[in-house]
Amino acid sequence: MKMTKFNGIYDELTDLVGEKITEILYQQYKGMKINFPSRLLSRDYQKEYIRDHMDTMSIRELAFETGYSERNIQRIIKEIRSEEALVNNH
Repeated sequence: MKMTKFNGIYDELTDLVGEKITEILYQQYKGMKINFPSRLLSRDYQKEYIRDHMDTMSIRELAFETGYSERNIQRIIKEIRSEEALVNNH
């Protein structure tokens, strides 16, 4: 059986990010339960990405790049176009 310096998840973190960062994370979050969202990037960032690429990429490509479904991409593009129409009408 391998003897490790760190307990459970901290040992895994040490393998991923190193001892120094693991200790920083420990000091900041010790005793807390942390859940990581399944999406790394914020919805606002994703929406901007879609806005910037919706004229040059297909719905399928945008869905693949963002992790959203094609239906969600279509909904977001509709939202973007509605916002742009409001801005252009004022």
